[in-house]
Amino acid sequence: MTGTLILLVSATLQSSVLPRVSVFGVHVDLVLVLVMVWSVRRGFDEATVWGLVGGGLVDLYSAGPFGVNVLALGVVAVLAAAAGSALRQARGLVLLAYSPFGTIVYELLALFILQNLGWRFDWPAMVALVVLPAAIVNTVVAPLVYWPLRALDERLQPQTLLG
Repeated sequence: MTGTLILLVSATLQSSVLPRVSVFGVHVDLVLVLVMVWSVRRGFDEATVWGLVGGGLVDLYSAGPFGVNVLALGVVAVLAAAAGSALRQARGLVLLAYSPFGTIVYELLALFILQNLGWRFDWPAMVALVVLPAAIVNTVVAPLVYWPLRALDERLQPQTLLG
């Protein structure tokens, strides 16, 4: 229940408040950052749930086709969980390495899905103006998300946020 509430509030903030806040025209992908952080901390089972639920919530608030974010965020969550066992040893610094990678995978996968659904865009421009700036902004925000989630995780151990 707690995890679903966190994702619901985050998706609502991402769609209603965060579009008004930008860094050089780039908006924080709060749900993506939360899913990456939680997936690294908790592993495959919770990563899968957080990726699918978070992606579904982002899709519900999005004007794009439903399922794009479910798939893209699900893949990033599973990759974060797969790398998580090694990354957990590095503590908070892991996000400086994983956040840009996860964001780039997420953005490129979402663009690839949209292109296959008939959307047209200029790939070099999208990479230069959307993907890379998003990777930078999400990497800066990730440590700010990591510490509160880490504290929550330690408080909940061995409980989970699946319910």
